[in-house]
Amino acid sequence: MPFVAGQLLHRRIGDWLARNRVLVSIVDQGSVLLVVYVAFSTGVTQGLWTVVPPVQLLTVVGVYVVLLAVVMALFASVAAASKLPRADRIVLFFCGSKKSQVSGLPMAFLLFPAAEVGVMVLPLMIFHLIQLLVCAVIANRLGKTAADQGLERKPADEQELRPRESVRTQA
Repeated sequence: MPFVAGQLLHRRIGDWLARNRVLVSIVDQGSVLLVVYVAFSTGVTQGLWTVVPPVQLLTVVGVYVVLLAVVMALFASVAAASKLPRADRIVLFFCGSKKSQVSGLPMAFLLFPAAEVGVMVLPLMIFHLIQLLVCAVIANRLGKTAADQGLERKPADEQELRPRESVRTQA
């Protein structure tokens, strides 16, 4: 529903969003931070870290590291085989391997009793943390490589951020 509403409202508020990028960014990143905070807080208040034995926790971390590596290798291979431009290959690589707490946690709070949510979302929290750490390192390396090769992207100008008119309305 929020996606559809955003698409429908984009023509009306697109210019305002472009002019207020900083505010939009703060709200966007703040909502993600709030969802992650709620998940970790719920786990802590439920005593989650005392319920799950350390060996089991390390096993979950190990499995997710391998899972993320396999998924990233798969999407890197698909991106390379598709012969897309470098920027599109990077987007496919990062977006293809992402599953986020932002969509999973609200669903968990709706589907499961409050007392069980912490245990249910622990694997998701661990996977999300691993993704953030691994992707930050990879993004940093890709940024350095791009800078070394003179490929860094210039900041977007206002024109680029405005909603594009459809072909029908331009004709």
